[in-house]
Amino acid sequence: MSSGHRSRSPFAIRLRQFREEATLTQGELAERTGLSVRGISDLERGLRTAPRLETVRMLADGLGLTVEQRAELLRSRHQPENQSSPRPTRMRGNLPLPPTTFFGREQEIERIHATLASGTYRLITLVGPGGIGKTRTAIEAVRSLPSNLSDNLVFIDLSLVRDPRYVMHAIADGLGIPVRGENELDEILLVSLQERRTLLVLDNMEQVIEAANRIAWLLQECPDLCIIITSRGVLNISAERVIPIEPMALPSVMDLESLQHMDAIRLFVARISAVGHSLELTSENAAIVAAIVTRLQGIPLAIELAAARIHLFSLPELLNRLTQPLQVLDGGYRDAPDRHRGMRDTIAWSYDLLSASEQCVFRSVSIFPNGCTLTTATAILGEVDGLEERGVEDAIDALVHGSMISSHIGQDGTRRFRMLEILREFGNEQLDRLEKRTSLQLVAHQHWCLPLVRQAEYVYIQPNAVDGLHRFDEEYRNLQEHLSWLISNGHQAEALEVSGAIAAYRALRGYLGEGRAELELLLNAACNQENTSERGRALIGLGIILVQQGDAAAARAVLEEGEYGARELSELRHLVTSLSWQSVVLVNLGDNDQAEAKIQEARSVASAIGDHAQMCGVTLIRAFIAENIGDRDLAFQLTNDGLARAQALDITWFTAIAKLSLSAQHIIRGDLDSAEIMVLEARDLYAQLGDRRDLPAIYLNLATISRERGDLQTAHDNLAQALEVARDTGSMGSIAESYLGLARLSLIQGRSDAARSQLVQACYWWMRCGYQVDAVRCLEEFVEIALDTGNAYQAVWIMGAIENVISTLNQRRTEVSAGEHDCHLARSRSMLSPAEWREQYERGHSLTLDEVLAEMRSTTLPISDDALQYPGNQDRS
Repeated sequence: MSSGHRSRSPFAIRLRQFREEATLTQGELAERTGLSVRGISDLERGLRTAPRLETVRMLADGLGLTVEQRAELLRSRHQPENQSSPRPTRMRGNLPLPPTTFFGREQEIERIHATLASGTYRLITLVGPGGIGKTRTAIEAVRSLPSNLSDNLVFIDLSLVRDPRYVMHAIADGLGIPVRGENELDEILLVSLQERRTLLVLDNMEQVIEAANRIAWLLQECPDLCIIITSRGVLNISAERVIPIEPMALPSVMDLESLQHMDAIRLFVARISAVGHSLELTSENAAIVAAIVTRLQGIPLAIELAAARIHLFSLPELLNRLTQPLQVLDGGYRDAPDRHRGMRDTIAWSYDLLSASEQCVFRSVSIFPNGCTLTTATAILGEVDGLEERGVEDAIDALVHGSMISSHIGQDGTRRFRMLEILREFGNEQLDRLEKRTSLQLVAHQHWCLPLVRQAEYVYIQPNAVDGLHRFDEEYRNLQEHLSWLISNGHQAEALEVSGAIAAYRALRGYLGEGRAELELLLNAACNQENTSERGRALIGLGIILVQQGDAAAARAVLEEGEYGARELSELRHLVTSLSWQSVVLVNLGDNDQAEAKIQEARSVASAIGDHAQMCGVTLIRAFIAENIGDRDLAFQLTNDGLARAQALDITWFTAIAKLSLSAQHIIRGDLDSAEIMVLEARDLYAQLGDRRDLPAIYLNLATISRERGDLQTAHDNLAQALEVARDTGSMGSIAESYLGLARLSLIQGRSDAARSQLVQACYWWMRCGYQVDAVRCLEEFVEIALDTGNAYQAVWIMGAIENVISTLNQRRTEVSAGEHDCHLARSRSMLSPAEWREQYERGHSLTLDEVLAEMRSTTLPISDDALQYPGNQDRS
């Protein structure tokens, strides 16, 4: 060997020899590897003595080296100059020195320590998706090990190894063991590893997972060997103890002190400081920071990359841009491995390791934000890509083991498969890149969406309603996104069918604002189309939502149109549904005669088609009508009949409605103990169903019971809860009832000013509903207050307004209402002269309800405009 060679490093010498043996010029090698000619020249001249592992891999690929030649080139990186072969060494503490502060993972590190100390398992695999912090956790865990467990510690980075056969060479290289040939590799490794206790940390093994059997062999032959592996997938060998590395915990409370101690938030704040910006967590910015780490799903690398973008965006701007995190989370640290430069690089590294069928399944699952079942995946993929059931099962199994998707048992008891949102975004990008999204979505529509939603319309009155509703709870977010895709891509007819079918479910769950807006949009777009079954069901679904919101006039109109369509198409079950809900609206509008006519027809049709479930509902609505016309005995009889039918049919929803109604009737009868039993049983049933619509009524009944027992504080707490839930779900009628209950409580407490203000708000919300009869109830309470406080003038003109409304609506007073009216008449006449009384009465009789409300509002405590804004619903999607 020439003296010139002796002055250069072994790596420089071997690189030039391999290039010359391949008969390549430096320029040709540069073209093959993507490196510069100057860079290759510097390496061969020894000017660069510590090339990166990624550079070595690129050179080896460009030179077409064999496994043995790759090993030789890689080992030469560590050999000092003028030394042709490495000396056997025992390396301890060769861990990479982390450049940043470490946060969290205490439980995982404790499990690693306990496992190594127990000696039960000598192979620990830290698994998790890319960027989750597996390598850093492993480093921190072994750094803090006692010396007896880490006396001979060797850290080996396998990220550049592509051939599973080379894993043993990499281990030998990491141990500093010279290996002259493949035949002597096993023997030399055994001699070295059997000499003393050794702890190997094999980092990034996912791309050479097929070397698992060789790892198992080493452990079997070397009883003092322990291995910690980081990988995106498990080795799946018997000696393995798997420790998942999960995303960091996300904020569940928003108080400043709790947020300051959360690892995900501490990491975000620290990384912002590291890039030259200061961030002090305050009560003003804590919620935004919590939202940022939540949107990043607690993935450490994503949090670090987001923090690095703070020089471009404010915190609110960053949060807004993270709706598509892959577009933001790039440009990482220059000294990071290429696969960690950005989240897309990190995910692409794992994606490229998948087989074609695994990539296909990964892309398909990405259209389901809340995951899917194996049955769904199999049905879709069999149609789109021709994958057989076993192929789909094997692919999903590989994806779960590779940390690309996760597995959990859903509320309905079935196993579901889903992925982190950032992985899902990458999967969707691949679908768009390959132009496969449209075909996949349409196949999903036929094989998943339609079979699902066609069970949704009447799920709430099925015997297995709880299980069925839980299934829809799991699928609802998927349906939301699918609907969004259908609408955005011009499939309005398909979207109308789906949206109409899930309307009753949305009403049950309190997703009223979202359901109304979508159905109105789709129905308006299809307003010129001929009557179809899908349109008719959508109209009835919208009507149900409008009834729950309390928008009486709009509900009546669309339900009538839905009734017309059902008659024209002879869809008798939908006809019964439309007639039944119309009768509820008509009662609230004060038209009891028309309500009775509608419900009697519904009863006749339901009986003719033998629909026992709807007959049960009809019975309960008849009880509701009887209660409103003052026939309490008939109402009590019909409600008990409805309860018996519901229990016999095992219909949880109707059973809950009947018990809630009986609770109110027991209150009127003065039987508070029975009322309490019924309302608590109803509450438990609603909880089973997850139905939030009638929660305000539950709280209102409990408040009335507490008030009658003299427990005013509990009564107030229940009323406040009723108002909160009513505002959350957007139920204007329940808001009004809550304010009316608060007003009655204020009167008992002698707070007449507060009662007036609360009555005005109750009256306002009844007017928003279009329920003038219920607004009259508030006016009658106002009369009582006015008389009690000596304001006879106000009492009389309000009485005149009440009579005007009742006559306009062609209403008859109930026996109780008539008695109260007679009492008010007598009291007011005793307080005013006949002329004064007549003057005030006629003035009120000439006013509309809106005018009455405006005058009443001007004489009460100030009411903020926010209190009178329609609340909408907080859709929990």
